[in-house]
Order: sequence, then structure tokens, then C-alpha cells
Amino acid sequence: MLADSDVVILTPELTDETRGLIGASELETMRSSAILVNVSRGPVVDEAALIDALRDDRIPGAGLDVFAEEPLGGDSPLSDLDTLVPTPHIAAMTAESRADTTDQLVEDVLRLVDDRPIIDRYVVVDGES
Repeated sequence: MLADSDVVILTPELTDETRGLIGASELETMRSSAILVNVSRGPVVDEAALIDALRDDRIPGAGLDVFAEEPLGGDSPLSDLDTLVPTPHIAAMTAESRADTTDQLVEDVLRLVDDRPIIDRYVVVDGES
């Protein structure tokens, strides 16, 4: 699929299997005209391999909403690439999603005050889900 795609958009969650999913060999497989976009988690892409691919013009550009280390530091080699479009990790932040989150928070607080269980949602506590 990499060899046939004009745009490769990465959206997987970060797991042991997806860490480094896109590395040097995958970038080499991509079309020389293809764009890579990562909106999932930074470590899904081998950043050193991506830097090499962009510097060597193996792909013309990339858009990253996430990085291996966040926030992206000004001393990162990624900061010097004109062919990279970095964005803050807020792709899902819309007016609607903020309103939904606020509504859920208010509902959960009212449930706690009334000694009722909160709605079953994905909650992370001390690194455990």
C-alpha cells in the first residue's frame, strides 16, 4: 500500500507493534511524490529515518501533529526542515469536542456529588487504564 499511496496518514495507537511502524525501509517504499502525515503518536515514526528521507528528497514532505518528544524543541533537526509542517497536537480539538468534554465533566461531577457512579469511559489513573 505504501508504494501505491499519494498520502499516507498514520492513526494507530502506540503499542509495541506500532512503535517504529514507519522507518527507513517503509519510507523508501513510499512513492517519491507521497506525503506522510502522522496524527497518532510520535514514536510510530522513526524520526531519524524521516529526517533522512526528507533531507534526501525521497519524499517531498511530511505533516506531523505528534513527535517522539513533545513539545518539539527548537534544537530538533525537524525544526530545520522546510518540507515538514509541524502542528500542535490538537487535531481533535473542535468547538464541538470541547463542548462535549465539558458536558461530560459536568455530568460526572454531578454524579459524584449524588454518590452515583460516573459514566463508564476510558479513564487513566496513575498510568493504568
